Amino acid sequence: FRSVRLIFQSQNCVFFRTSLITIIFSLFWAIGAFIILRPIGEFIHEAVFSWIPPWFTPMLDPQLPNKWMLKFTWFLLITFSIVMPLSEEIYFRGFLLPREKYKDWRAPLVNTVLFCAYHIWSPWLILTRVIATFPMYYFVWKYRNISLSIIPHILLNLVGDVILMYPLIFNQ
Repeated sequence: FRSVRLIFQSQNCVFFRTSLITIIFSLFWAIGAFIILRPIGEFIHEAVFSWIPPWFTPMLDPQLPNKWMLKFTWFLLITFSIVMPLSEEIYFRGFLLPREKYKDWRAPLVNTVLFCAYHIWSPWLILTRVIATFPMYYFVWKYRNISLSIIPHILLNLVGDVILMYPLIFNQ
């Protein structure tokens, strides 16, 4: 916990207005990129990665009982929308990014590519993720503040997970 505390203590202070603008921009840029680039990701999935079995990707069975599904959904929302993005940001932006050998715009680019490649459960989305998340990680690098990626990353995952889980919860 000491090293995590040191990461947060070493962050620069960013004006509220700057934080708000970069967080909102990052969030809407990423959502827009995922929407616009969805056909490309689907094409790559079908053309290159169709051999990956369905059980490899995190999928939910809509046949599960509704009561159990609600409990499982909340577990997934907390885990995949809050805990994982927080830990990913601490590692990738708090630990790796400051240690990047490049000291210009290539540092956040390399960090973004590493982060996107780490998502091995959906390799067809690497290009989409790079385009969607690079501005967010560029802002972290530019302003030296990890909060500029933690907040939009959590919000982005919450939006995505709620959209994915909405039909499972309310259409049974």
